[in-house]
Amino acid sequence: MNKFKRIFTNWKVITLLIVLVFSIIAIHPNLVDKSGVVVRYVEPNSPANVAGILNPEINENLLSKERIKFVMDIPVNSISDYHSALESVKQGQTVKITTTKKSGLFTRETKVYNILIPFSNDTNDDYLGLTVSNVPNNNLILGLDLQGGTSAVLKPTHEINESDFNTLISILNERLNVQGLTDVKIRKTTNLLGESYISLEMAGVTKKEVEDILARQGKFEAKIGNDTVFTGQDVKNIPANEAMITGCGLAAENVYSCRYRFSVTLSVEASEKRAELTNRLDVIAMPNSENDYLSENITFLLDDEVISELYIGSELKGNAITTTAVSGSATGVSEREAYKNAVYEMDKLQTMLQTGKLPVQLEIVDFSEISPKLGEQFLKNSFFVGMLAIIAVALIIFLRFRKLEIAVPMAFTMVSEVVLMLGFAAFTKWNLDLAAIAGIIIAAGTGVDDQIVITDEVLKGDTADNVINWKKRIKNAFFIIMASYFTTLVAMLPLFRAGAGQLRGFALTTIVGISFGVFLTRPAFAAIIRELLKNKKEE
Repeated sequence: MNKFKRIFTNWKVITLLIVLVFSIIAIHPNLVDKSGVVVRYVEPNSPANVAGILNPEINENLLSKERIKFVMDIPVNSISDYHSALESVKQGQTVKITTTKKSGLFTRETKVYNILIPFSNDTNDDYLGLTVSNVPNNNLILGLDLQGGTSAVLKPTHEINESDFNTLISILNERLNVQGLTDVKIRKTTNLLGESYISLEMAGVTKKEVEDILARQGKFEAKIGNDTVFTGQDVKNIPANEAMITGCGLAAENVYSCRYRFSVTLSVEASEKRAELTNRLDVIAMPNSENDYLSENITFLLDDEVISELYIGSELKGNAITTTAVSGSATGVSEREAYKNAVYEMDKLQTMLQTGKLPVQLEIVDFSEISPKLGEQFLKNSFFVGMLAIIAVALIIFLRFRKLEIAVPMAFTMVSEVVLMLGFAAFTKWNLDLAAIAGIIIAAGTGVDDQIVITDEVLKGDTADNVINWKKRIKNAFFIIMASYFTTLVAMLPLFRAGAGQLRGFALTTIVGISFGVFLTRPAFAAIIRELLKNKKEE
């Protein structure tokens, strides 16, 4: 008993146990309450948002986010339950949503929202404006390799300076926010040759959306003849309640068309310029029309491509009003598809106008998609292989040293290192992907090597001066461990600095893992086996 008392009163072991507790709290294994669905995103000005449901904060823990527990008093325990409960809801009806949100360390506050569903042509499943997901098992954020999603690498078409690169990332973030894309990671990466790229990790985004929303420069112009009336920079506001889809119908054989139209508020300078240009035009009467129009049309261009052309009403001649309408059209093989395409094109154009043009156009150099089912299988395999590896190592160590006093602490130390790294990932909200798991395996493997070095040193032959030799042996072991640590650190730093794709995650996880090992788990392991292996003479 004296041995165990000395172990659990050793400051190195106490420090490890305290950090382990904090790591488990950060991971927050959810073993009790898994009911409901988590609100991952709330569309601005949507019915849910108007009713009072707020968009989760970016840095909010997964298990702290608001959960929908009931829809119209129907219990919700999965995404399928959520959509099934909404199937009977009709336009013009008020939907009662009951949610809970974390309000303390162990408590959740219940809220009730009454959401009015407006009359609309759009009848898809997310008409409330909510994006939901199943309740997670913990606070760990899984990368695309493990949960499925889209990964893209974009490269500027020509070299730009650091300031323009920061502007580029800022505008891309704005476009993602406007579009309501969830689970997004965007960062600048640099390969080993010093070339800069934009790395994107998203959930549920197609290559077409990346091309249309992110890779396009977004240079918008409205022209009368060869004169520019206004650009995207002149647009000050886009009223959300004035957008509409009109004129849906058959445009040609098996081709349907829908037009979109929305209002924009212009700067005073742009409205004065429009008044100046329209004042030069003549008023003409259109055949078969009660209205008069000006002699030239206004043309809208996006990245120098014409997207629409409108007549200008005669009442706008020389009139410096600050509001104007922007319109366009989209087609499809059915009226519903044409409608959806028109909504998509309108949202895309509004995004460009709200966020401004990029300082440079981007090209997609890499694009990949992983299905959620494949990611789930990766996660199960990773967990199974990890547990199998820990058991196999513990068994080999026992066969090598024939002492449970060595095999058990070594297995405990391996598990501790994994928990510490997962706790770090949960606390810093670092994505866990296959590269990060590889880093965890490397760090754990390095830890086993170091523990074998410590064990071999302390098991050297006894001497008459054995008590002093304990310190000397452990000191010799840590000289070897620190040399190995700095060698690995120096090897990982260039990979972390380069930040080329998943190399950055692998390098960071490895550095964090070996640092936890050298400064927390190895000293605690040395203290534990020192007490367990002391002979009776020393006691």
